[in-house]
Amino acid sequence: MALPGDLDTLFSQFRQSTRRKLTPALRRGVVLRSGTLEDLPVFYDLLKLTSERGGFCLRSFEYYHNEWQTFAQHDQALMTLA
Repeated sequence: MALPGDLDTLFSQFRQSTRRKLTPALRRGVVLRSGTLEDLPVFYDLLKLTSERGGFCLRSFEYYHNEWQTFAQHDQALMTLA
């Protein structure tokens, strides 16, 4: 699976409803950037809050760490942070 090289290309591939929700935030100065392994704890904290609110099962941090390392080394993972 080839991922786009820049965030503008990725943004253009989002569903229209997702773009519609993101566009006002971007106009207000929110910046999107590609995440790295160092950002995984922040991602996990946000995912934990979302799972509590959404009522879905959250796996351990180690699970997501292993998944990131496995897929990112083959350019098959992308984490976008705002």
